[in-house]
Amino acid sequence: MSSRYRKKLAEDLPRWVDAGWVMPEGARAILAEVAAQEPDRKNRFVGILSILGAVLIGAGVISFVAANWQEMPRLFRLGLMISLLWAAYGTAAFLFARGLSLFAHGAVLVGSVVFGASVMLVAQMYHLHGNPPDAVIVWSAGALVAGLLMRSNPSLVLSLLLVCLWGGWETQLREAVFWPFLAAWGAVFAALMWRECAYGLKLATLALGVWIVSLAYTLPEPPQNELVLAIGAAIGCFGIALQFAGRSFEVYGRLAVALGFGVAI
Repeated sequence: MSSRYRKKLAEDLPRWVDAGWVMPEGARAILAEVAAQEPDRKNRFVGILSILGAVLIGAGVISFVAANWQEMPRLFRLGLMISLLWAAYGTAAFLFARGLSLFAHGAVLVGSVVFGASVMLVAQMYHLHGNPPDAVIVWSAGALVAGLLMRSNPSLVLSLLLVCLWGGWETQLREAVFWPFLAAWGAVFAALMWRECAYGLKLATLALGVWIVSLAYTLPEPPQNELVLAIGAAIGCFGIALQFAGRSFEVYGRLAVALGFGVAI
């Protein structure tokens, strides 16, 4: 629940009480419930530590497995990676069931990191040769599926970051506009919208803005700058229209306005 919503509610309730639409006891109960749902700083700090711990655990697992990879039998390697993957997701499910969502999200993130390591190590084990960025988009798809199935925003944000890495890598290799980035970005953005992940939506908006600006350097023919300016202005106007469309689109309208006019400037 956003702080903006809580502030607006605190401003509106007294007016509604004066108008007779809400009883004073009901207004106090609403404010008390909203205050009880507000995460405190301690919970935020615990959440940050759990995500940091998940990243470190994932990095440690990858380092350990990679260091001993050549000494392990092939069948044992596959069993180890599958076991680590299911152990992470199983732990996440257990923590979710116990109401320890902050640590559960960290466990999901560990599973997503282990999945990416599995993709890389299995490709190495079977000497699979191909386009290196393809492994990144497979990793991103795994993190996206995990985030959707387990309703984990950190895993969805990881998927977004991997999509950006994939798109940037492909753009560098091709030295041209990589249009498939838009489809992958759209899939992750839709998932973030479904989860109402505010920080993820902001990161996705920033990523799209960077991609649009890059068109000025990757499009083969002029007028690139004018096209980027036109796209930015169009997105900004679309955001303004969304804000007038209703409160349910207000957040996305603001993001579109910030993106559009940021690109245009």
